Amino acid sequence: MLDREAYFLYSCQKTLVVHVVCVYIGGIWMIESAQENALIAVLEQVMHHHLTQAQRGLLPSTINPHKLKYVLDINCRIGAWAIDLALSYPGVHVTGLDGDAAFIDLARRNADIGAVSRTRFYESNPLKRLPLANATFDLVHSLQLAPVFRPGEWPFFLSECKRVMKPEAAITLMSLSIGPTSSDAYQRLLTMFDALLLKLGYSFSERPGTGTPGVYLFRLLKEAGFVNPSYTIHPVNFGGTNNAGGRACCQLLAGIAQKQKPLFLEHNMIHAEEFDALLQEKQHDIGEANYCTTGALIVASAYAPS
Repeated sequence: MLDREAYFLYSCQKTLVVHVVCVYIGGIWMIESAQENALIAVLEQVMHHHLTQAQRGLLPSTINPHKLKYVLDINCRIGAWAIDLALSYPGVHVTGLDGDAAFIDLARRNADIGAVSRTRFYESNPLKRLPLANATFDLVHSLQLAPVFRPGEWPFFLSECKRVMKPEAAITLMSLSIGPTSSDAYQRLLTMFDALLLKLGYSFSERPGTGTPGVYLFRLLKEAGFVNPSYTIHPVNFGGTNNAGGRACCQLLAGIAQKQKPLFLEHNMIHAEEFDALLQEKQHDIGEANYCTTGALIVASAYAPS
């Protein structure tokens, strides 16, 4: 079995099964070009690495990883966090769930690459009952790079989390909020995405910037009956001349917005040609020496009642 740093580099290389142009800078693969699926897989690994550095670890300091045996990762994407946790703590078994079948296929492939036998990945809709037994897990973890639940859907989701948690087990919810950027094109994309979230019912109020759940996680946990809630905010640097990893993360985040193109068009928020030009301008800006984008990783934790 590979150690976690070797796994990170090896998985990136094994993912790039097609022609790519890449640069290795400061411990991070900066991808210049690749087939779309390979590029997304590597960018997901880079994002995980970047956010782990921002948090200074895989878990909040309030959680003792040596007391964990069974962990559930909801919205696991390609399994980067789940596999990293299993590699870092040999006694931990991690179950990953995601609603995207393609992500689950990549997660299983990544586990094979790392020869990690203590991870299992399953396709599962987080809006429905979790296909898991009661009182099973010592920790439930969930990261949202983009909103998954509308405000009214959170209570059911959190009740399902509580159902599968052991008494006094921990829950950690993480949300990434993107701040201002020096790129006018990227800023417009972010503003449009926030407006789209409002139209689709994901926002917590009519105010701009309330589409992501980060600042509401503490309240949501408390209202769901979890005890001893707490939260931390970690600044995330997505720009800078010597920050290839941050720039790569911006490629992934912009890709999330790009996938919403049909919805932007459906709601008459932009014309197709203008949207494509905006994406090209954004991609150019990310490569500029003076590019800068900020973000905040908001981490809320609590415990199931005894």
